[in-house]
Amino acid sequence: FQKEEIFRSQTSIPGEMLNEDLIEAITNEFKRIGKNNIEFVISPPEYEMVLQIPGKHNRLNATAVLAICKQLGFDRGKVEDSLVAYEGTTRRFDKLGSYNGAVIIDDYAHHPNEVQATLAACREKYPSRNIICVFHPHTFSRTKALLNEFAESFEQADEVIVLDIYASAREEQGDVHSKDLVDKIKQSGKKNIKYIPTLEEAYNYLEDKLQKKDLVITMGAGNVFEIADRLALCDK
Repeated sequence: FQKEEIFRSQTSIPGEMLNEDLIEAITNEFKRIGKNNIEFVISPPEYEMVLQIPGKHNRLNATAVLAICKQLGFDRGKVEDSLVAYEGTTRRFDKLGSYNGAVIIDDYAHHPNEVQATLAACREKYPSRNIICVFHPHTFSRTKALLNEFAESFEQADEVIVLDIYASAREEQGDVHSKDLVDKIKQSGKKNIKYIPTLEEAYNYLEDKLQKKDLVITMGAGNVFEIADRLALCDK
C-alpha cells in the first residue's frame, strides 16, 4: 500500500469476534507496520459461512482472506466457496482416524498460543469427548522461556501427557526438564497430568486405555505424530 492510501475492507466478521478490542488490535498492527490511514467498512454477510475446520483462529483467518480478496477484486462467491471447501492441511488439526472408537488427531502446535487455540477448537468440535493431549515439548530453550505460558495452555484438555523434550540440532540438552513443565501445569490447577518419557511408553499407555468416549490429540513439532499414526493404523 502507498503511505497515504486508505485501507478499506468490506467483509463479515463472526459475531463473537466483533468488538472494540479486535478492531483496536487490528488497527494497532497496521500502525505498527506504518499503515496509519485505515478505514473499516463492516456489513452484514449475504449468508453465513460454515467452515469445515474448527476454531476461532481459523474463522479469523477466513475473515482476513475475505478482506484481502475483496481489496484485490476477487469474486466473493468463489472465495467463499473455496473457504467452505477447504479441509485443512497435514499436521494442522489433522484427523487421522480412530482407535477402539476414540478419535485420533495430530497437530503441529508447539507454542502456547497454538496449543491453547487448537485445544479450544478441539473442544468446540468435540464437546462431549474426553480430550487426551499428548504434548511433545520442542527445544529446551523454548520450553524454558515459555514455561509459565505453556502451563496455562491446557485448560480445555481433560488429560495431559507430557513427553521428554524434543531436542533440536542446535541444542541437544538444556537446564529444563519435562518434569518442570508437569509441575507447573499441576500448579495451574490441572490434576490429570502425566509425565511419560518416550513415544513407545505413551503409545502403550494409550493402547490399553482408549475407549469410544475418548479423543487423542498429539501436539508438537517433533515426531509425536508417530503415536497418532500408529494408533490410527492399528484401529481395532
